[in-house]
Amino acid sequence: MKLMLILLLLLWDNVDKLHFLIECSQLPSVERAFVPDEYKKVQYQTGDVIYFSCDPGYTTGFNTTYKCTEEGWRAAHYGQCVIKPCVLPDDIPNGYYEIIKGEDFVFGTTIQYVCNEGYQMVSKEDTRTCLINDWSNHLPVCERKYEDKTLVCGKDGKWNNPFPNCVNGSHVTKGDYVFMGSRYVAQSRFNPGSCGSPPPLVNGDFIASTTQFEHNTRVDYQCQSKYVMQGEPYKTCLNGVWTGEITCLKPCTINPDLMIPNKIKFQYKKDNNNSRQQWGMRRKCVDGVMILPRCV
Repeated sequence: MKLMLILLLLLWDNVDKLHFLIECSQLPSVERAFVPDEYKKVQYQTGDVIYFSCDPGYTTGFNTTYKCTEEGWRAAHYGQCVIKPCVLPDDIPNGYYEIIKGEDFVFGTTIQYVCNEGYQMVSKEDTRTCLINDWSNHLPVCERKYEDKTLVCGKDGKWNNPFPNCVNGSHVTKGDYVFMGSRYVAQSRFNPGSCGSPPPLVNGDFIASTTQFEHNTRVDYQCQSKYVMQGEPYKTCLNGVWTGEITCLKPCTINPDLMIPNKIKFQYKKDNNNSRQQWGMRRKCVDGVMILPRCV
């Protein structure tokens, strides 16, 4: 009888301890927020504190914290996560922008740039989206449209269009054209030393303040955010040909899902004293590809 009483007391004590361990196992729900992995546990005991961080694109004055008590989770501090605002986007010469997604300049809003009448878009991307830290893509470029001034001699021996008499009030004669085979081409277009619009750059764009590119003109290029430029950051117009090789190398993205199977960690990590701990192996990012080491 005494032995049975001891067993019952031990069983009751274990049940009470089990209840103590799992009484706060269900995490509270906070709108637009989550618990970082470093604060997650399988079970929580009385006195444990968890901290919530806002979802990407949201911000708060102070973080929400909950404390595990004998009655369950209780809010120690409660902050509200609101959508993060963006700085006003930049204007462009000879164009303007309009919102095509969203209603205000906040995270996730997308704007589209439009050229003024008489100008055309020469950039690859004409939209920008408000991201966590800045607007995506580079500012697009609008260039003036030029009418085709080529005159073609038809089989009937007549020109397809009459010679113009004036342009913006100035007199134009046949001397302003160069005869090429069966065509008269405007002198402004027949200049072997000038170049057309600079060639596009994949994952980048050029920066130009003019639409006329004469011999020896240099145009600067820049890559999109996080991309790394390989080669000189410019192209040069030489006798009607753009010269210079530029490549925008893709960035590498490493996350725990890729690291955990290889049993590795980042080389640098902040501890509770904000000092950096260092260990491990260095790897190089090559155009978006990084071969991770594996620990066995």
